[in-house]
Amino acid sequence: MMRGDPEAPASDGKRHALVLAMAGGIDPGVPGRALELRRALLSTGVWQDSAGPEGIALAPGVASSRALIDRAFAAAHSDGATLLLGIISDDVKAEDATVLLGPGGLDLGACVRELREHYRGIDGLVLLLDLPIMLPPGWTSALGASALGGGRIEVVVGNGLAAEVARIAATGIGSAASCITASDIRAAASGQGLPAATRDPSLWVLPNQARAHDATAGSARATLIDARLAGIVLSPAQQRAAENAIEARDHRLVTITGAPGCGKSTVLAALTRPDQVAPIDHCSPRHVAAIVLIHAWHSVEEIAAEIATQLHARIPGLEPRPVNGTVPAMATERLLENPLAECATAWRRPILVILDGIDHLPPPEMKRLDDAIGTLLDRHEGALARLRIIASIRDTIDVATLPSLAAGLRVCLLGDPAWRGAPSGEPAGEHDELAVRQARHIMAASRDPEAARFVLALLLATGAAPILPRSAIETALATRGLPAARAFVGEVLALADPLVERAAPGTSEETVGLRRHVLAPALRSVVDPAGTAMVVAHRAIVDAVQRLSTAAVALATYKRLALPLHCLHVGQPEQALALLSTAAGNSHAADNHARWSRWSSLASGILGPGHPVVLSLRGNSAGARGIAGDPAGAAEDFTALAADREQLLGAEHPDTIATRNNVAVWLGKSGQHRAATAEFAAMLPVLERLHGPAHPATVAMRDHLSHYLASMAATATTPDAARATLRDQQRMLGHDHRATLATRFRLAAMSAAPGDHAAAISEAEQLLRDQRRALGAAHPDVLETLYSLASWRLRSGDHHGALGDLIALAEGRAQLLGPDHPDTLAARGSLALAKADAGELHGAIKELEDLIPLQQRVLGPDHPETLAARNNLALSRGKLGEIPRSLREFGQVLADRERVLGPEHPATLTTRANLAWIKGRNGDAAAALRAYEELIPLLERVLGSDHPRASSARKGRARWARELAARRA
Repeated sequence: MMRGDPEAPASDGKRHALVLAMAGGIDPGVPGRALELRRALLSTGVWQDSAGPEGIALAPGVASSRALIDRAFAAAHSDGATLLLGIISDDVKAEDATVLLGPGGLDLGACVRELREHYRGIDGLVLLLDLPIMLPPGWTSALGASALGGGRIEVVVGNGLAAEVARIAATGIGSAASCITASDIRAAASGQGLPAATRDPSLWVLPNQARAHDATAGSARATLIDARLAGIVLSPAQQRAAENAIEARDHRLVTITGAPGCGKSTVLAALTRPDQVAPIDHCSPRHVAAIVLIHAWHSVEEIAAEIATQLHARIPGLEPRPVNGTVPAMATERLLENPLAECATAWRRPILVILDGIDHLPPPEMKRLDDAIGTLLDRHEGALARLRIIASIRDTIDVATLPSLAAGLRVCLLGDPAWRGAPSGEPAGEHDELAVRQARHIMAASRDPEAARFVLALLLATGAAPILPRSAIETALATRGLPAARAFVGEVLALADPLVERAAPGTSEETVGLRRHVLAPALRSVVDPAGTAMVVAHRAIVDAVQRLSTAAVALATYKRLALPLHCLHVGQPEQALALLSTAAGNSHAADNHARWSRWSSLASGILGPGHPVVLSLRGNSAGARGIAGDPAGAAEDFTALAADREQLLGAEHPDTIATRNNVAVWLGKSGQHRAATAEFAAMLPVLERLHGPAHPATVAMRDHLSHYLASMAATATTPDAARATLRDQQRMLGHDHRATLATRFRLAAMSAAPGDHAAAISEAEQLLRDQRRALGAAHPDVLETLYSLASWRLRSGDHHGALGDLIALAEGRAQLLGPDHPDTLAARGSLALAKADAGELHGAIKELEDLIPLQQRVLGPDHPETLAARNNLALSRGKLGEIPRSLREFGQVLADRERVLGPEHPATLTTRANLAWIKGRNGDAAAALRAYEELIPLLERVLGSDHPRASSARKGRARWARELAARRA
């Protein structure tokens, strides 16, 4: 292999152009045509001036022309750029293989041959010669002969060529591909060129404006479709399949099936470019909204993103949308389903999406894509109603396992290898022979056979998907010491055209890969007969990608999709795991589960099933499965992983214990609380023995156990179930554990619920003693028990017993929370009310007189609790016989409650009822009767006629009606 500067800068797909007007005075329009050609080239945005500030020279002499051309070659060599020389001349002398241009007679052929030999770093040369005569065939033959091993070259010669190029740059060519080549220009201009040049898609001249409205316009997919349609003429069977798929408007899903090589991909590519191949009824270039050429590295997430990018360019208003506005949805939901459903757009045509090559996906990913297709087509909101999908899949796939595809219309395509222009349908043996013959030809024709072998090894390491950035190949070669690496890679790829697919050729985003996976074994027999080259290739790709900046989209994509595989092959599994973890950071759990599962299978095949990284990948897959909504499946996966880790690492290895912890967690999250509890209980003694009872891991495990035992107690619907959980807690956690005591409280509450307050009080009294001993007198659980115990005593009529509990509650809250805390004030309010109910009216009044100023300061004078205390104070005064003061205070409370709460609020109605009762106690039976008669309809309407307050009001009305009647009698 040749040696050179490994630090030579990599090209970024630059394209230099130099235009010369070599006028001899015969045609005065020569300078104008030169200016027109330069403007046309620069207007495309892909060419830049070379060899001068303006990239053009009008009427230069021979020496100046030679110097300008030399400078242009040098600049292109330095940048690793493609060079275009546009020469317009009216003074041409041609003899045999010699062509002289301009008055001084520049020997263009000799000049180009010499400079191409000297400047090997240019990434191809394009000559556009606007000359009044046709050149001798010997001249173009001599240029073509010098191309082998010395860079690629394209030549177009024609009279009026500059004007034709300008026209084509503006309008494009309807029958051409996305990039217009020298061949396209020769055909349009009836020009002359090389007799037989190697087909090189990177030596295109102009972007095709006629393809600007295609679904793939401006993307790498466009050039992949170019390659699939190059030289193709649809067979009758392919024409029928295309028309049947388009005309099946009643079917939202059409699947084209057939054997490998029958032309399925050709048919789908033709649907995007019917004007390039053959007219297809009811189909135009704008008919297809999006197309994805699926390869083995694709995931459903990647496919959804590609479709969304294309649809966004065509349908305004499509934006990624999360489910319910907050949940990070799966890619198909976020990028396609929700945006289309909510899109109000003027797009009225069917939204036709093409998915080519579903069979290239691994079976689990194929199933996920089928599910996503079914979900999309089951909905009819918004723009989803106009969505149609045409897909292709090999007939070797059992479509019955893919319900969505099986439910759609199937179009069967039979291959016709005898048809001219039909895709290759050769058997595998002929593929092998082609691959071997082509690989040997590439190495024989290359200026450095070993470097060519290395390039093929890099392609083999990547596989059958055009995703390896060309810049990575160039960097790998430059690192190994090959000079002019970009030009060399371009030569090898041009020679390898039958074996490779190239996306965005000739640009900074160019990516490459094998055309078919079936070529790999035969290629390996030539490229790596000793079985050592592939490891070297994998390592070279890892090093190259890490050296390059990931600002390029193609490079970032490759790093995310494929670089982990190379890391696995070169003994860097931890680096592979780190790359995958980074890629998973911004994805939905369901997408991550599929990715982790896929990579665990790949890594297992390379590293072996027992490798720690494989086990980590399986763990990540299981966790993502649970987060995606399948906790039972996650528990199942973690159970299998725990068994394998126990066998490989031992039962007490930290990874084994961590996995068993995950088993228990996901069992619990799936509702299997008893199984989760058993798993936690089995692990707790192990951690206590290994680390001690106070170790953070032990404490965390004990907390998990108590949590699930508490959950079981909280969800127990019968006392027997709660008692069974209590026995487990007492055995596993101890009698004084907080969760155990909490279950005893729940049992007491279960006794109180049906009205057995005596049993509830008895259980609560015993519990209270144990809680105070275990937790402390002011613990929140103790205070909760005191509150409930007081409530149950009041309901059973034990007012004096409840007073003791409420006093302890108020003191405990004051100690725990502070004397001014709202909960402390609420406890004092309950205590005052209980004192009044127990007949201790003086004590109740004293408590309320002390409490109300605190409430007014802490809560505010209009707070409902403050108003309630004032109501209770007025009521207690009335019961004690302080009737005038009670009447005055009730009047003030009623006015405030009506203002703050409203006249029909239940609390306001309670104050009105109390005021009516006090009026009667004051001896004004008539006023009391009127107050009750006005109040009762409101109570019955607001609270219901059966409400205790309504019933009590009716009794008050009856009492004061009887008393009034007795007085009148």
